[in-house]
Amino acid sequence: MVNLMKKQGLLMNESENSNLIVARSIKHKIKMKRVLFILPILMACLQLSGQIIINEICYDPSNTELLGDANNDGVYSQAEDEFIEFINTTAANLDVSGYKIFDSANFILDDPNHLIPDGTIIPPLGALVVFGGGTPTGTFGGAIVQTSTSGNMSLNNTGDIVYLVDAEGSTVLTFDIEPLSDNPNESYTRSPDITGDDASFVQHGNLIPDVLFSPGTTFDGMPFNTAFVVESIAVQGAEGATEITDNQGTLQMEAMIMPEFASDQSVTWSVENGSGSATIDENGLLSATGNGEVTVTATANDSSGVSGSAVITISGQTAVLVETIVVTGDGGATSITENGGGLQMSAEIFPVDAADQSVTWSIENGTGSGTIDENGFLEALTDGTVTVIATANDGSGIIGSLEITISNQGSSTAERYNVELSVYPNPAIDVLYLKSTEQVKRIEILTVDGRVIQNITVLQDPKIDISQLATGSYLVKAYFDGAEVTSRFLKQ
Repeated sequence: MVNLMKKQGLLMNESENSNLIVARSIKHKIKMKRVLFILPILMACLQLSGQIIINEICYDPSNTELLGDANNDGVYSQAEDEFIEFINTTAANLDVSGYKIFDSANFILDDPNHLIPDGTIIPPLGALVVFGGGTPTGTFGGAIVQTSTSGNMSLNNTGDIVYLVDAEGSTVLTFDIEPLSDNPNESYTRSPDITGDDASFVQHGNLIPDVLFSPGTTFDGMPFNTAFVVESIAVQGAEGATEITDNQGTLQMEAMIMPEFASDQSVTWSVENGSGSATIDENGLLSATGNGEVTVTATANDSSGVSGSAVITISGQTAVLVETIVVTGDGGATSITENGGGLQMSAEIFPVDAADQSVTWSIENGTGSGTIDENGFLEALTDGTVTVIATANDGSGIIGSLEITISNQGSSTAERYNVELSVYPNPAIDVLYLKSTEQVKRIEILTVDGRVIQNITVLQDPKIDISQLATGSYLVKAYFDGAEVTSRFLKQ
């Protein structure tokens, strides 16, 4: 077997095997002038897995005093200050336990230059820096920092290839040093960091003059990500409980975050009502409101988007029914005075812990008319009074109501021209008569929500057939020269 002493350029034969392994040439320490353009690097970093890349490599630290002290231990060492900076390019934590780093010769011998220790996990877009040796001193941007387990990375200036092999023995990355400068006296780094392609490596000093390396950080000293993300969440009730059986009972929910070292352990709680119902607060306290099943979910607050859920069965609930509904207009208003105006209605439910807080809105037209939608927005149609009603949806039969006065709805032009309109009989069965003080030009029959269902051109004192109308309240709008009048009638 051949033991290749690369730094000393020695080749030692330790076996009688005639198949000698050819060593690379002795590493030269000749300082070269920096190249000020991006080098065309052929096959500089071939990612086979797509999960991890080499972002910076220093195989030839400067030998000018301490300019080459990349590990910052106060001692220049050609072997110890060599380093490789790996980046996890995924959005997940990457476990590289048991991965092996080789140079060309040791790859053939299956003798790793560095065996990555168990428990080495790189955060998303985080960095792992491996030095040849020494005592790395400083924070290195919070990156994971290790030193070669063999005591030497043994990186040559030419004819060398770096291999990264995973714990199963598959090669996940290769990096060919050959296309790079033989004696850079500094590191090569991607430009830009991480996202630069395989042909983007430049000598570090080309980016920031006189800054020869930046292990653990971007070329300008900014740290890479150091936060580990959540990978899974297991949700359960306290002590493994899966049900609530007490009336208005509660259950403290728990979220088990994995991995335990995830940087942000906080979650957002939510509950989806199924056949049962419940509420949950920001601390995960689940409060039962209705019998059946609910699904409790905890969602990680980091960037992972991971969530976990548990189904909780609720029984023994006697629902709290609505006892009182107080109906009010927005800002306490009890009237609509604008032509075509509206008013937002609201319903306050008592007791406040009533299980079902929803209501159904309706309107009872009196001397005036209007419409109201499912959200409680009242729209005026004709002058007079209407009664707005909110009915509880919990089966209690409780209602709340408020009378609203409507004015100025299309009457101003009629008054200006002294136009009067009579509608009779009211209620009507098959025929409706209109009598007016002026010539009627056109008549519309509308539903109370404003939908036109008949449009009639008529003469003086028109007679209108309403036999086809369904029983209920309708509006009749008469148009005159310069005026219009709306009146309500009941079809029987």
